[in-house]
Amino acid sequence: MNPVRLITCLIATVACAACSNHWRESNSGLTIADMQNVIAEMEQAQAQSQGSGNLAEALALKDDPDASIYYSDAPSPIGMVPNVLGFFNFEWLGLAADLGYKDITAARVLFFDAPQADGSRKTALIIGIKSGSDQFNYYAFTGTDADIADSSYQASLGNGTGTGDIIVKTVDVSGGSLDTVIQLKVYSSSGAYLGKISTLVGFKN
Repeated sequence: MNPVRLITCLIATVACAACSNHWRESNSGLTIADMQNVIAEMEQAQAQSQGSGNLAEALALKDDPDASIYYSDAPSPIGMVPNVLGFFNFEWLGLAADLGYKDITAARVLFFDAPQADGSRKTALIIGIKSGSDQFNYYAFTGTDADIADSSYQASLGNGTGTGDIIVKTVDVSGGSLDTVIQLKVYSSSGAYLGKISTLVGFKN
């Protein structure tokens, strides 16, 4: 894996020319070594089949030299699980309908955005949830059709099964690039709002 460089986590983002400024500020408390260890743990989990969806494909983006990596976890300086995973339920991940925040002891989120030479963008979202055991289970989505503009970013991602496809959106964009701290809103493929990942802190290969 290429060395990871932590990007400054305090930013001001202009939502759009006609809108007021908004701020996102966060400190994940992670070191570079911590970030590398998290990805290594995810790779081990994938090898042990503790994941679903496109986990191997998603993790492969760590080797893309142009990939930006965004991370969040809980409990952490960012907050508790509900502060990171702000979803109405977790059924869209294939989890039980009655699974709630009281059942989740820890969470991790990894998001990759990798511009390609042909103008496309490879993207991946990995959500890790620990409940009822000492191990994380990971749910991965990947895509290749992300679109970024001056004021918004949108990507369609799939889990490789043809069901459970999602759309992620953020307005945390400046100068044609994602900001160093972002919030991702998550929608079903039909456009139903599922909730949000409140804070993701940027790293870069």
